[in-house]
Amino acid sequence: MKRIVLLFILTMPLSGCALALVGAGVGAHYFASQQSIEEVAEQNKTNIEKLVFGMSKRFALDIMGEKMVRAYQNGKELVINNPYKTELLEKHGKKFEILYYLTDPNGNDRIFTNDEFTPLVFENGILVGWQWSVLKKRIFS
Repeated sequence: MKRIVLLFILTMPLSGCALALVGAGVGAHYFASQQSIEEVAEQNKTNIEKLVFGMSKRFALDIMGEKMVRAYQNGKELVINNPYKTELLEKHGKKFEILYYLTDPNGNDRIFTNDEFTPLVFENGILVGWQWSVLKKRIFS
């Protein structure tokens, strides 16, 4: 019985530390920031201007970011994946990956449509362009 009490006394401070770390935001590294949806979109547009054709996906992700963002719209929190979504496609033996970043939010409905995103198009891991026209030309033509 004394061993159980001693074990309990010794481990009690450790469990408090774990709770304090979680409460202090240890899990916050998954979130890039807390911004309005418009600020997220503007930051994505600014980052897109830094992209260069032919760069690797890894380098493009370093520029664009790939963390969730806590955004606010009409006083309500909204967690946005950044990139918002990813698609993998194959056409004529070429592998494409499309990353969609929020750039043009319109409306306050918290529902996003394709026209609110800018697609980044990678062919075999290399950035071949961005914008819907590139996506249509490379994949849907």
